[in-house]
Amino acid sequence: MQLAQYLEQRGISVAAFADRLGVDVSTVYRWCSGDRVPSVDAFRRIKSATDGAVTPNDFICCCGEPAA
Repeated sequence: MQLAQYLEQRGISVAAFADRLGVDVSTVYRWCSGDRVPSVDAFRRIKSATDGAVTPNDFICCCGEPAA
């Protein structure tokens, strides 16, 4: 599941999720839009914060480009 979809379905704001992970709001927006890919550490925190619903694979589309 893509991060933006996860947040929307659960009614979690980008700001609240950013606060939970200890990152800037703009960082989460960039992850959601596909402008940036999280670091390995951030991937671990995202997977943990979403109880495994969002994984590193969810940031990569079938052609190896970041998922938008």
